[in-house]
This record gives sequence, C-alpha cells and structure tokens, in this order.
Amino acid sequence: MLCKDNHVLTREENSVLNLEEYRQGKTHLNSRPLYVMVELTQGCNLHCTMCRPEVITIQSRMMSEDIYHRIAQELFPTAEMVDLRGDGESLILPQICKYIEVAAEYGVAIRFVSNMSFQRDEVIDLLIKHGCYLSISVDSPDPDVFAHLRRGGNLSKVERNLRKLAAGYREHWGSTDRINLTTTVQRPALESLPDLVDFAADIGIQEIRLASVHASPDSPLSLYNHDAEVDATLKQMQERSRLHGVKVVAATQIGTIPQKPDDSSACLHPWSYVSFKYDGFIGFCDHLIGSGSEVYHLGNIDESSFEEVWNGEKWQTLRQEHLTSRCSHAPHFKECSWCYKNRYIDFEHFFLPEAKGQIYAL
Repeated sequence: MLCKDNHVLTREENSVLNLEEYRQGKTHLNSRPLYVMVELTQGCNLHCTMCRPEVITIQSRMMSEDIYHRIAQELFPTAEMVDLRGDGESLILPQICKYIEVAAEYGVAIRFVSNMSFQRDEVIDLLIKHGCYLSISVDSPDPDVFAHLRRGGNLSKVERNLRKLAAGYREHWGSTDRINLTTTVQRPALESLPDLVDFAADIGIQEIRLASVHASPDSPLSLYNHDAEVDATLKQMQERSRLHGVKVVAATQIGTIPQKPDDSSACLHPWSYVSFKYDGFIGFCDHLIGSGSEVYHLGNIDESSFEEVWNGEKWQTLRQEHLTSRCSHAPHFKECSWCYKNRYIDFEHFFLPEAKGQIYAL
C-alpha cells in the first residue's frame, strides 16, 4: 500500500498528489497510477481484418487469478479507473463476472472495450449493475460491411446488447453517458459511416469516437490518398450529429483534420497510467498493447516489485523524455512520437480536468 510520511493515501489523496506530480514534472513519484489496465486475455471471439493475422483462444493467453489478485490488492485501492481488457475480448471469459465483482468491491470505476458480439445476459446485467464505462467497437452499421471487417462478428447480437445496455443504463444511471461507440475508420466502411450516427441515435448512444485504421498504404483498408472521401464522410457525420444530438469525436488525425500543435503538454500516461499484460509484463499506455508492444515493456510483476518498476530508471527516463526532447529514437518512445502529432484526447479528461478542452469534436 502506498505511504507518504507514514500515512496511507486514500484514493482521493492519491489523485490529488498524482496530478500535482504530473503538473510539476516530477519523474520519481510518491503517488500511484490513476488508471490501471489489466489484460485478462489476448484471446478473442473475432478475427478482425485490421487486428491480427492469427486466431488466439482465450485459454492460450490468459492472466492467472494469482496475478490479477496481486494487482488488485496493490493498485485498485488508489486507482480511479480499472480497465479489464487488453488485446482480447475479456467479456467472454468464463470467470469475468467474478473479476468484475472483485474490482467493484474496491469502489473503483470499471471500464471495458468490447466487440459485444456474443450473448451473455448475465454479463450485460452485471455491467449495468456496476455502471461500467463501455467503448463498443462498431465500424459500420451495415451488416455486410461489419461482417467483412469484424470477421466472426454478428451485428444483430451487438445491436441487441447495445439496446439492453442503453435501456439498463437509463433506468439505473439516468443516461447512457458511460457508453460510446468506438469506430476504426476504414475505407470499406466510409460510405456507411454517416448512417452510424442514425444507428447510435436510435439506440440512445450519445457519443461516437473515430480513430484512423493502422494499415499499410497498399492495404484495401487504408485511408492513404483518400482524404477527400474521408472529409466528405466526416462532413456528413457532422451534419447527422447535429440533427440527432450525437457527439462525434476524432480520437486521431483523420482526413484533413490538422495534426496536434507541437507545443502540447506532456502526455499524462507515463505519470498516471499503467498496463499489465496477461503474463505480468508492465507497460505505461493502453494503446501500446498486442503484437509488437514488447519494446514498450518496463518490467514484469513476477520479477520486480511494482515500486521498483514504477520508479525505476526506465520509467523515470521515459517521463523525462516526455518533458524534454521527445525524440522518436529514444527508448520506449517511438509510438509516443506519433501520438503527440496524431492522437487526440480519448478519456484522459476522466482524470485530468483541463484535458476536456483538448477533445476534438466534429
């Protein structure tokens, strides 16, 4: 448990201290992370074209209960949000309800990113009960396009779950503010994207977050050299959003949306975020997961204490790089260099109030 001057910090005290240390540019922290991502599995029920070349079962790459409980005991008491996902679909795990209840016992906000292409009413009911924050992956409202992009996915199941969630959140929490659609913008889906605003409005979802696909320029998914088509799609989405009252947000640079200014403040993640891979490896960002993320690992929970990693030389050097040169060739920084130019605010404003002004709404 975190201590300062022989005092055990409460969640509220830790939050205040963590943001103070971030704003002051401290590299050695007395606070603990506000956001904890726990990758329960890399397995998934889908095999999406944009995502991975291999099929990964949940059993083959699944976090042990021992690692989960160790993370929970040490970090959940002071965290603001626990994200029980990673590079897989954790809501299909047989023991997911138990994991949700463990997190809920600590009184922490719980978040998932999910494809929702399954039928598990007991899981949906538990998400509603605890008011979990949900980002649901829907790349097109057209069933055929959806099935092409989300191989193995079923839009009817997704829509059924979304309607059940929306009704449950309105009844128990007064709104659907904790639910959004997260959309990877891909060339085959461009024509159908304006209809996604209608789709969301009809269900009662009030926000869509758009992120550009990561694909090689010659990929059929790529948006490379298609700025005019992308801009036309975004304009139509903007018009529909105003008509229906659905907020459409750009999470990354898309089309001719400008890159972020060079004078942006240091990214919050190295000060306030931690991610745990299913096998115990520790990272600093919820975007740096999956294939190729190994170069961003800063330690392993089975080899070092969390404190040794959190305030170790690698992590302190990383924080210093975010404060100073931000060199793309610096250790653990290549992807960060891209993000400083191309990634807008996602949900950082949940922790950092001033970040709300950096959200890029269409």
